[in-house]
Amino acid sequence: MNSRWMSGWRACLRLARRDALTHPGRSLLVVAMIALPVIGVAASDVVLRSHQLTAGEKAQRDLGTVADAQVNYLGGRVEQTPDGIGASVEGASGTNFGDRTDAATALKALLPAGSRVLEMRDTWTMLQSASDHTAPTTSVNVTIADANDPVVAGKFRTIAGRAAVAADEIELTASLARRLGVHLGDRVSSFQPYQALTVVGIFSVPLNALTDQAVAPLGSALDPALARSSSGVPLDAAATYLVKTPSPIRWSDVLRLNSLGFLVHSRYVYLHPPPSSQVSFRSFEQTMLSAQTATGLAVAAGMALLEIVLLAGPAFAVGARRQRRELAILAAVGGDRIDMRRTVLAQGVVLGVTGGVLGVGLGIAAGAGVRGFLAAHMGEIFGGLHLHLLDLAGIVLVGVATGLLAAMFPARSASRQDVVAALSGRRGTVRSSRLLPLFGLLAFGVGVGIASLGAIQARRATFILFGSAFAELGLVMCTPILVGAAGRAAPLFRGCVRLALRDAARNRGRSAPAAAAILAAAAGCVGVLIFLAGTAAHNRATYVPSTPIGTALVKLASHGADPTSAQADAVVQALRDSLPVKDAAVVNGAGGCGLENTCTEVRVAQPACMHAHHACLVGGGLQTGDVLVGGPQLLTAAIGYHAPKAEEMLREGGAVVFDPAQVIDGKTTLELRKLNMSPDGSVPSTHVSPSVTVTVPAAVAPPRGNRTPALLLSPQAASRLGLSVAPVAVVASTTTLPNKHTEDLARTAAQRAGGFGLGIERGYHDPQAGLKLALIAFAAFVIVGASGVATGLAIADGRADHATLAAVGAPPGVRRRLAATQSAVLAFIGVVAGTLAGLIPAAAVLHSHSIGRDPGYPLVFPWPALLTVILGAPLLGAAFAWLFTHSHLPLRRRAA
Repeated sequence: MNSRWMSGWRACLRLARRDALTHPGRSLLVVAMIALPVIGVAASDVVLRSHQLTAGEKAQRDLGTVADAQVNYLGGRVEQTPDGIGASVEGASGTNFGDRTDAATALKALLPAGSRVLEMRDTWTMLQSASDHTAPTTSVNVTIADANDPVVAGKFRTIAGRAAVAADEIELTASLARRLGVHLGDRVSSFQPYQALTVVGIFSVPLNALTDQAVAPLGSALDPALARSSSGVPLDAAATYLVKTPSPIRWSDVLRLNSLGFLVHSRYVYLHPPPSSQVSFRSFEQTMLSAQTATGLAVAAGMALLEIVLLAGPAFAVGARRQRRELAILAAVGGDRIDMRRTVLAQGVVLGVTGGVLGVGLGIAAGAGVRGFLAAHMGEIFGGLHLHLLDLAGIVLVGVATGLLAAMFPARSASRQDVVAALSGRRGTVRSSRLLPLFGLLAFGVGVGIASLGAIQARRATFILFGSAFAELGLVMCTPILVGAAGRAAPLFRGCVRLALRDAARNRGRSAPAAAAILAAAAGCVGVLIFLAGTAAHNRATYVPSTPIGTALVKLASHGADPTSAQADAVVQALRDSLPVKDAAVVNGAGGCGLENTCTEVRVAQPACMHAHHACLVGGGLQTGDVLVGGPQLLTAAIGYHAPKAEEMLREGGAVVFDPAQVIDGKTTLELRKLNMSPDGSVPSTHVSPSVTVTVPAAVAPPRGNRTPALLLSPQAASRLGLSVAPVAVVASTTTLPNKHTEDLARTAAQRAGGFGLGIERGYHDPQAGLKLALIAFAAFVIVGASGVATGLAIADGRADHATLAAVGAPPGVRRRLAATQSAVLAFIGVVAGTLAGLIPAAAVLHSHSIGRDPGYPLVFPWPALLTVILGAPLLGAAFAWLFTHSHLPLRRRAA
């Protein structure tokens, strides 16, 4: 039995190979359909595997070529993963190193005798070419280290020039030098603090050719360890320690250092990871990649495979139809239905193996190219070209499975054909299964129910995902009936539309799978578009501008000293010179921390609640909760319009609040407290003086949609309350909204004047516009491709009908118009059904997101995008079909 079964399959495979060579056009079409997704999957596997660095590559990236470990002091009991990427800090470590020197000394005492500990620090600054004041500025991570020390070898590879050794020297990566437009010997300007530095070297970072980074020596003007707080206290700059030890740092040593507050990246542990039983900490990626996420990926992969099967199915259906006579002869000489099915399935195996192998080969090449592009142009970190044979073999099997699944239904139909009708050349009556649409309607109803359950009660994404997939599969099963129903509507139309509808209904073996593939693509696109529209509507409703629209906000730099009024005035002038400024005002913070290590806390009291905010922690923005000092100009900038009563109150020395409940009988109540700070100026101590309650005249200025400070004091009121006032930001309203180039120039000018972080409030901006265009383009590509494939097969399959049209005098343009109409009809049927299928998951997800939220996520129909998919894609497919179809009608004798 087995030998007969094997010999039967061998014979069918030989026939399939011969048929593929006999009909290369159709075979190449199927191979391409199978190979294209395989190429994508194989390329993605190569890119992802290459992105997963080996232990040696991780050690080289983090430690260079010499250091045995990299250590950071975190101050609490540390639990970490062996590679140090994931870590948690809890409680106290039992040690409390007062500064960097103590931590470095203690670390060296904990390591084996003869160990070397090299300190490095990281900071951020803004760099710009010193020779061009209009050049762009770039935010840069600067590593402060002795790059000539042997322990650092391999972390920074100098490729031109030399390492920076003097305080006014700096070394840049090649990408940063290109971005700044500088070369060796040129000078760059840094901001916060302002310093002119000479570029003495160009270096590269291992495994990352595109990174903006700089290296400066210890003692450089950029060294954060030399900075001092506004109270004159040195800032404690967090340090990283590179360690070279005479013996390896094992996992037991890592755990011991963890207990003392150190996070350790050990080369030995990278190369010899401990067993999982000895690792108590699991990173977020290890613990949060839940079964729900895995299920979602599996369902998405299954739907993608279904899409491919539906696209390739019509070609197998046409191939089976062309083999009708051969299959009928096979049945006439004694072959059974199994032999007929096997003959068609063998074609799926042959073409699936061909597409899988070809796709994997091309996918490896594409993955290598994408890997190189991402590394060179996007800054992604990759190791070597990692090829996992098991992955690639599984991808080939996916191609084989695709071919088999695509050939399954044509094989079933071929085995059930009327042998006498096939031998006589008649097509017979085309009927659809009566059970299939019933199962489809049942699956659609069950899917809607499951999705509704996930949206209303369970509120779980898995329910919505499975429900949507069931509903979509139900509609896919109903596609033959939909195509048949469209054919019954043919008498309502004339000309090519009638012919196209009848042809689609008569040849459901190729038209229904194509319409189903279009349905699947349209469902995904429409569902995501509706979800994005609902999310955008929610975000737009909840968006609160930080300042009035068109207002520029610049924070004032504070590196080593408090900002001064002269610095604020310089920033104001810089904004006036570079922007179309209407009004500008200096934002002053009230309270502040004095040199005697005291801070003043100001809060507004009201009967129902307390607004408590530390004025000495003001960040310089017009954010809710700030206590600011200024006049009418600042009020106008804060609320975006003139409020005469509030402006008059500020002129008279009062205050302005933005909550009517905070004003009683024309006054507001404030609470003031003096906080004594700890000696290092970091946190308030437990010694807090009693609070003092005062009342000041106040007016209310209701905001108009943007954030406002909690309290705006006039300079006179701040003086009466004994509050110190210091400038923290500059705000300027503009007459017209500047473009991005003007904003960049203004940012550079403000930085040179002593400000940083310039931002212009432009209102709500939908960040998903690019994603929407990509979705529409992808859906249009699939819709046009599916309708084009079905139309091409219809044109090839209908040559006899076209010969009849030519014989009865049809003009040449009929063939083109018929092809365009066939493409549009199939695409429109699939898109309409796909819109219904896509509406279900979108509505369910939006409803689940809306529970407990006000405002919620409304069901919004983005009609321009939807009409582009529903009408634009079918019309585009029709246009392509019209362009690429020959108008010549074949004149030949029809087969009897």
